[in-house]
Amino acid sequence: MSKFKGVKTDNAKNTTKAELRNNILRYFGNNETNVLDVFCGSGEMFNQVWINASSYVGIDKKKYSDNRNTVCGDAVSVLKQFDIDGINIFDIDAYGDPYECLVIILDKLKKIKNIDDLGFCITDGLQIDMRMSRFRKAMETISCINLDKIRGVHRLHNNIIHRMVSSIALDLNLNIHSAKIAIGKKGSGMRYYSFILTKKQRGVENASDLRTKREGERI
Repeated sequence: MSKFKGVKTDNAKNTTKAELRNNILRYFGNNETNVLDVFCGSGEMFNQVWINASSYVGIDKKKYSDNRNTVCGDAVSVLKQFDIDGINIFDIDAYGDPYECLVIILDKLKKIKNIDDLGFCITDGLQIDMRMSRFRKAMETISCINLDKIRGVHRLHNNIIHRMVSSIALDLNLNIHSAKIAIGKKGSGMRYYSFILTKKQRGVENASDLRTKREGERI
Protein backbone atom coordinates (compact mmCIF):
# COMPACT_ATOMS: atom_id res chain seq x y z
CA MET A 1 0.00 0.00 0.00
CA SER A 2 1.36 3.42 -0.96
CA LYS A 3 2.10 5.89 1.79
CA PHE A 4 2.66 9.64 2.01
CA LYS A 5 6.40 9.81 1.49
CA GLY A 6 8.95 12.58 1.95
CA VAL A 7 12.56 13.19 0.93
CA LYS A 8 14.85 16.22 0.93
CA THR A 9 15.75 17.61 -2.49
CA ASP A 10 17.44 20.66 -4.01
CA ASN A 11 15.01 23.39 -5.06
CA ALA A 12 15.97 23.16 -8.72
CA LYS A 13 16.20 19.37 -8.84
CA ASN A 14 14.03 18.75 -11.88
CA THR A 15 14.66 15.01 -11.75
CA THR A 16 12.58 14.84 -8.57
CA LYS A 17 9.80 16.97 -10.07
CA ALA A 18 9.82 14.77 -13.15
CA GLU A 19 9.66 11.62 -11.02
CA LEU A 20 6.55 12.86 -9.21
CA ARG A 21 4.85 13.49 -12.55
CA ASN A 22 5.99 10.24 -14.14
CA ASN A 23 4.48 8.36 -11.19
CA ILE A 24 1.10 9.76 -12.19
CA LEU A 25 1.50 8.84 -15.85
CA ARG A 26 2.47 5.32 -14.85
CA TYR A 27 -0.64 5.03 -12.72
CA PHE A 28 -2.90 5.95 -15.64
CA GLY A 29 -1.03 3.54 -17.92
CA ASN A 30 -2.65 3.35 -21.36
CA ASN A 31 -5.73 5.28 -20.25
CA GLU A 32 -6.31 8.79 -21.52
CA THR A 33 -4.24 11.47 -19.77
CA ASN A 34 -5.31 15.08 -20.28
CA VAL A 35 -2.99 17.55 -18.54
CA LEU A 36 -3.58 21.14 -17.45
CA ASP A 37 -0.22 22.69 -16.57
CA VAL A 38 -0.57 25.95 -14.63
CA PHE A 39 2.58 28.15 -14.58
CA CYS A 40 3.94 25.94 -17.36
CA GLY A 41 7.06 28.07 -17.94
CA SER A 42 9.46 27.27 -20.75
CA GLY A 43 8.38 23.64 -20.91
CA GLU A 44 10.88 21.65 -18.85
CA MET A 45 8.24 19.33 -17.41
CA PHE A 46 6.47 19.11 -20.75
CA ASN A 47 9.65 18.00 -22.48
CA GLN A 48 10.55 15.54 -19.73
CA VAL A 49 7.11 14.14 -18.89
CA TRP A 50 3.90 15.66 -20.25
CA ILE A 51 4.91 15.25 -23.89
CA ASN A 52 3.86 11.63 -23.30
CA ALA A 53 0.33 12.58 -22.20
CA SER A 54 -2.71 12.20 -24.47
CA SER A 55 -3.33 15.95 -24.47
CA TYR A 56 -1.78 19.01 -22.87
CA VAL A 57 -2.67 22.65 -22.18
CA GLY A 58 -0.25 25.02 -20.46
CA ILE A 59 -0.98 28.39 -18.88
CA ASP A 60 1.64 31.08 -18.30
CA LYS A 61 1.91 34.86 -18.22
CA LYS A 62 4.73 34.70 -20.74
CA LYS A 63 4.03 33.75 -24.35
CA TYR A 64 6.09 30.84 -25.67
CA SER A 65 6.39 30.05 -29.36
CA ASP A 66 6.97 26.31 -29.34
CA ASN A 67 5.13 23.10 -30.14
CA ARG A 68 3.03 23.11 -26.94
CA ASN A 69 -0.63 24.06 -26.68
CA THR A 70 -0.44 27.06 -24.33
CA VAL A 71 -2.63 29.93 -23.17
CA CYS A 72 -0.96 33.26 -22.37
CA GLY A 73 -2.42 35.16 -19.42
CA ASP A 74 -2.78 35.49 -15.67
CA ALA A 75 -3.35 31.99 -14.30
CA VAL A 76 -6.21 32.92 -11.96
CA SER A 77 -8.07 34.87 -14.66
CA VAL A 78 -7.59 32.13 -17.27
CA LEU A 79 -8.69 29.37 -14.88
CA LYS A 80 -11.91 31.18 -14.02
CA GLN A 81 -12.87 30.98 -17.71
CA PHE A 82 -11.33 27.58 -18.47
CA ASP A 83 -13.47 24.48 -19.04
CA ILE A 84 -11.73 21.67 -17.12
CA ASP A 85 -14.22 18.97 -18.07
CA GLY A 86 -12.14 16.04 -19.33
CA ILE A 87 -8.92 17.15 -17.62
CA ASN A 88 -7.68 14.44 -15.26
CA ILE A 89 -4.16 15.65 -14.39
CA PHE A 90 -3.53 19.07 -12.83
CA ASP A 91 0.00 20.45 -12.50
CA ILE A 92 0.36 23.72 -10.53
CA ASP A 93 4.07 24.56 -10.54
CA ALA A 94 4.04 27.80 -8.54
CA TYR A 95 7.13 29.41 -7.03
CA GLY A 96 4.89 30.85 -4.32
CA ASP A 97 1.22 30.18 -3.62
CA PRO A 98 -0.45 27.46 -5.75
CA TYR A 99 -3.64 27.32 -3.72
CA GLU A 100 -5.66 30.19 -5.19
CA CYS A 101 -5.48 28.33 -8.50
CA LEU A 102 -6.20 25.00 -6.81
CA VAL A 103 -9.35 26.40 -5.14
CA ILE A 104 -10.69 27.46 -8.55
CA ILE A 105 -9.97 24.03 -10.01
CA LEU A 106 -11.59 22.23 -7.07
CA ASP A 107 -14.72 24.41 -7.26
CA LYS A 108 -15.05 23.45 -10.92
CA LEU A 109 -14.42 19.76 -10.24
CA LYS A 110 -17.20 19.67 -7.64
CA LYS A 111 -19.68 20.62 -10.37
CA ILE A 112 -18.66 17.76 -12.67
CA LYS A 113 -20.57 14.50 -12.38
CA ASN A 114 -18.93 11.09 -12.58
CA ILE A 115 -15.36 12.14 -11.83
CA ASP A 116 -12.98 9.23 -12.24
CA ASP A 117 -9.27 9.06 -11.37
CA LEU A 118 -7.43 12.36 -10.90
CA GLY A 119 -3.76 13.24 -10.56
CA PHE A 120 -2.34 16.41 -8.98
CA CYS A 121 1.21 17.81 -8.92
CA ILE A 122 1.73 20.85 -6.70
CA THR A 123 4.73 23.10 -6.05
CA ASP A 124 4.25 24.93 -2.73
CA GLY A 125 6.61 27.84 -2.02
CA LEU A 126 4.88 29.18 1.10
CA GLN A 127 7.35 28.05 3.79
CA ILE A 128 8.94 31.49 4.22
CA ASP A 129 5.51 33.17 4.38
CA MET A 130 4.47 30.67 7.03
CA ARG A 131 7.59 31.42 9.09
CA MET A 132 6.66 35.11 9.01
CA SER A 133 3.03 34.34 9.95
CA ARG A 134 1.78 35.45 6.54
CA PHE A 135 -1.03 33.03 5.77
CA ARG A 136 -2.81 32.51 2.52
CA LYS A 137 -6.60 32.34 2.65
CA ALA A 138 -6.74 29.64 -0.03
CA MET A 139 -4.57 27.30 2.06
CA GLU A 140 -6.94 27.79 4.98
CA THR A 141 -9.94 27.22 2.71
CA ILE A 142 -8.64 23.87 1.44
CA SER A 143 -7.28 22.59 4.75
CA CYS A 144 -10.23 23.87 6.84
CA ILE A 145 -7.67 25.04 9.42
CA ASN A 146 -7.42 28.51 10.97
CA LEU A 147 -3.64 28.84 10.59
CA ASP A 148 -3.53 32.08 12.55
CA LYS A 149 -4.38 30.10 15.70
CA ILE A 150 -1.35 27.78 15.41
CA ARG A 151 2.02 28.74 16.90
CA GLY A 152 5.05 27.68 14.85
CA VAL A 153 2.78 26.75 11.97
CA HIS A 154 5.72 26.54 9.53
CA ARG A 155 6.89 23.43 11.39
CA LEU A 156 3.59 21.77 10.47
CA HIS A 157 3.85 22.48 6.74
CA ASN A 158 3.83 18.79 5.78
CA ASN A 159 0.93 18.08 8.13
CA ILE A 160 -1.09 20.87 6.54
CA ILE A 161 -0.39 19.44 3.08
CA HIS A 162 -1.51 16.06 4.46
CA ARG A 163 -4.73 17.70 5.70
CA MET A 164 -5.36 19.42 2.35
CA VAL A 165 -4.98 16.17 0.39
CA SER A 166 -7.40 14.46 2.77
CA SER A 167 -9.90 17.34 2.52
CA ILE A 168 -9.74 17.38 -1.27
CA ALA A 169 -10.43 13.64 -1.43
CA LEU A 170 -13.38 14.06 0.92
CA ASP A 171 -14.84 17.03 -0.99
CA LEU A 172 -14.63 15.17 -4.32
CA ASN A 173 -15.91 11.91 -2.81
CA LEU A 174 -12.78 10.07 -3.94
CA ASN A 175 -10.19 7.87 -2.25
CA ILE A 176 -6.48 8.58 -1.89
CA HIS A 177 -4.51 6.06 -3.89
CA SER A 178 -1.07 7.53 -3.19
CA ALA A 179 0.64 10.76 -2.15
CA LYS A 180 4.32 11.65 -2.31
CA ILE A 181 6.26 14.71 -1.20
CA ALA A 182 9.78 16.08 -1.75
CA ILE A 183 11.13 18.88 0.45
CA GLY A 184 13.64 21.47 -0.74
CA LYS A 185 16.98 21.50 1.12
CA LYS A 186 17.46 25.25 0.84
CA GLY A 187 16.06 27.91 3.15
CA SER A 188 13.00 28.49 0.99
CA GLY A 189 11.71 25.05 2.05
CA MET A 190 9.89 24.35 -1.22
CA ARG A 191 7.42 21.48 -1.14
CA TYR A 192 6.96 19.41 -4.28
CA TYR A 193 4.17 16.90 -3.95
CA SER A 194 1.79 14.78 -5.96
CA PHE A 195 -1.28 12.72 -5.17
CA ILE A 196 -3.68 10.45 -7.01
CA LEU A 197 -7.39 10.22 -6.21
CA THR A 198 -9.59 7.37 -7.37
CA LYS A 199 -13.11 5.98 -7.13
CA LYS A 200 -11.69 2.51 -6.58
CA GLN A 201 -12.27 1.03 -3.15
CA ARG A 202 -9.94 -1.93 -3.26
CA GLY A 203 -6.26 -1.40 -2.50
CA VAL A 204 -6.52 2.29 -1.63
CA GLU A 205 -5.44 3.91 1.61
CA ASN A 206 -7.43 5.92 4.10
CA ALA A 207 -6.51 9.53 4.75
CA SER A 208 -5.46 8.53 8.26
CA ASP A 209 -2.81 6.21 6.78
CA LEU A 210 -0.86 9.06 5.21
CA ARG A 211 2.50 9.81 6.75
CA THR A 212 5.80 11.48 5.91
CA LYS A 213 8.72 9.10 5.65
CA ARG A 214 12.14 9.77 7.13
CA GLU A 215 14.43 12.25 5.44
CA GLY A 216 16.57 10.57 2.81
CA GLU A 217 14.16 7.84 1.77
CA ARG A 218 13.22 7.70 -1.89
CA ILE A 219 9.95 9.21 -3.01
